[in-house]
Amino acid sequence: MAILGSGTGSTARALIEGGLRKGSTYRVELVISTSAVAGINAVASDNAVTLRVLDQSFTTSAWATQLTDALVARKIDIVALAGFMRLLPESVIHAVHGHILNIHPALLPKHGGKGMYGRRVHEAVMQAGDKVTGATVHLVNAQYDDGRILGQTHVEVQDGESVLDLESRVKAAEKILYPDVLETYAANLSFDVENWRSHKRNF
Repeated sequence: MAILGSGTGSTARALIEGGLRKGSTYRVELVISTSAVAGINAVASDNAVTLRVLDQSFTTSAWATQLTDALVARKIDIVALAGFMRLLPESVIHAVHGHILNIHPALLPKHGGKGMYGRRVHEAVMQAGDKVTGATVHLVNAQYDDGRILGQTHVEVQDGESVLDLESRVKAAEKILYPDVLETYAANLSFDVENWRSHKRNF
């Protein structure tokens, strides 16, 4: 599988380490970063995972082509987003038959959609007076935070806590949920991997 994103790389680290657990059903073979200075780049290097930097200054079509080519070259079957804030081109989604996962720091369908990421989500949770929040792993489609939900974990909002405190506790929950959901997803893929690899070279 591959990880696509930017940021500090803490989520990527959790996924890489999850894939190294004994008996794991997946292994991270590639990290694709959208920034030459993102922390995720160092995480890939620290864990001896191949890194590819694809700056999003390219036109959308050129960037999508380079991304697809990188996934095909490494025979990637699953992609996990980690700090990737834009909509993925549909051509990329189709290129991996929809096997793209993302994690969102709230209990979807609440507090999702365009512009809802990072601390903004936790601020919205508190402004709404929610007593419970959490994290959601879902499949990626052509809409923000709209794909099928694969797993969720709940985090109680504590009286008097700050947005930063809530964000920290949700991030900790994410790092447990994401690798666990990915394990289950990878174990239950119902396609013939060899036929799929042959087919996807046509993209």
